[in-house]
Amino acid sequence: MENIPLTLEQFIFQNDFSIEVGLNICKQIANGLLFLWTNQVVHRDIKPNNILMSIQSEYYIPVICDFGLALYVDKDGKCVVKDVGNQMHTAPEILKDGLGMKNFSKQPSWELGIICYEICSKGRCPFEPYEYRKDLPNIDFTIMLKKGYSKEFQLLISDLLKQNSSERITIEEAQ
Repeated sequence: MENIPLTLEQFIFQNDFSIEVGLNICKQIANGLLFLWTNQVVHRDIKPNNILMSIQSEYYIPVICDFGLALYVDKDGKCVVKDVGNQMHTAPEILKDGLGMKNFSKQPSWELGIICYEICSKGRCPFEPYEYRKDLPNIDFTIMLKKGYSKEFQLLISDLLKQNSSERITIEEAQ
């Protein structure tokens, strides 16, 4: 087993990486979340500290870890919830109305949107903790514009972070 001492959070703060590297990391994380979803697994605790960064020469490979809160879901993405994961990275529909039967079909999309925003904005979250439980504020994309991220990528993140899950794109559509 490979020892990977660097988390995504550390990588974000310690490195001045290019747009291409940031986009590539986002794409690899999207592929990892899609793999989990295809195998009916929802991680529920995706955050920069639960993604390790393997560096192999000039290649950066994110590795999703810490499956302690992961759940198996049925083919429709549903499962009974007894607790929630990291609230900052948990989709609003999962936090709403307490525990019980929940549909996780759009949870991976939400997690990807938060992580990609954090990668592109040097660790900033798109909103304050608990702020999104009621109404999402407008997400500030000026940081991403200044860094040179495309309007299309900003739109993708916006589509991943729709508060209403019926308006949010799926992890498959994010590919």
